[in-house]
Amino acid sequence: MITSAVGAEKIKDSPRMSEALYDLSLNHKAHAALLEITGKAEWVELEIEKGIALLSGLVSSAEIKEDCEKVVSNIQGIKSVNNRLNVRDEKRGAFLT
Repeated sequence: MITSAVGAEKIKDSPRMSEALYDLSLNHKAHAALLEITGKAEWVELEIEKGIALLSGLVSSAEIKEDCEKVVSNIQGIKSVNNRLNVRDEKRGAFLT
């Protein structure tokens, strides 16, 4: 629905609206992909603007942090990923970046 709206004539006449809808479409795809990796156990925030994704929040391992970046960067239309996820060190109760 979102992707078809991006192609609508009224939307094509407004580049900012078209870009915003495209980012929204990418955001939905990325959220679905992240949910498969993280489930509900992780806290990952995602923002996409002009095809650039920003990941922030807290995950339980470096592997999950890397997987989140990989899955988002593999989505067609994502230009780059800024991965600011922190990893919680369960042993020390500290955050690793």
